[in-house]
Amino acid sequence: MSSQPFTGEIYKTYCVLERGGSPPAIHIADFIYIDGAPYIVIEWRPVPGGKHPEILVPLDASQLTAIPDPKATHNYAGPPVADPRRHN
Repeated sequence: MSSQPFTGEIYKTYCVLERGGSPPAIHIADFIYIDGAPYIVIEWRPVPGGKHPEILVPLDASQLTAIPDPKATHNYAGPPVADPRRHN
């Protein structure tokens, strides 16, 4: 586990998110690029000086579109993003 804060750009995207047991719903989620590939950040971990992405889900870059929206920078038109954490 890295103890370094994330220093890259943090974007916001509309996406359909599946969380165990709940119906899929549209959410605004943080996403970042790592080595040129986009990832939704499901959970951030606090670290000295900031935060570090703890749980990531890869996105299909071809399904991301920049949008002029005050709440989000992008729209994700790919399949629903599944939260990998277990929910009871």
